[in-house]
Amino acid sequence: MGPSRRDTLLWALGIAAVPAARAGKLQARSATADVWPRASQVPGGVARLSLGPAAVRPVALTAESDIPLLVVGDAVEWTALVGIPLAATPSEATIRIVAGQGATARDLHYTIAPKAYREQRLKVAPRTVDLSPEDMARYERERTHQQTVTASFSQPCRPANCE
Repeated sequence: MGPSRRDTLLWALGIAAVPAARAGKLQARSATADVWPRASQVPGGVARLSLGPAAVRPVALTAESDIPLLVVGDAVEWTALVGIPLAATPSEATIRIVAGQGATARDLHYTIAPKAYREQRLKVAPRTVDLSPEDMARYERERTHQQTVTASFSQPCRPANCE
């Protein structure tokens, strides 16, 4: 006696479901990949540094000037995202991590690799580069406010509380 009609139907449905399941996994992987910036520890790039597991979000700071860094993840794995200035020289760099209140700070080292970017040189008339007196006055008025905005740091909100 061969397979029943029911068995044949279930087998066919199972075969049809495999591509959909694979597509779902690929879509989930690509959605995760879209969340993280590509790690590129070069001038002008981003360093993604693993901070390991911790019950609470650790605080990560630049070692030179104690500027807070973005730390994302959960208790299983925290990751610090470090923007590397384009003017950075290839060398060893350090961030400082504090795991909790009263905890001892530890340093985490990473290497900035050299990178040669393609260049394009343009020659344009000075009038297209220099600001007009009106635009220069506006720049001067808004500069202090813009410096204050870019120097501020706020904690990321939880998805349930973001609005």
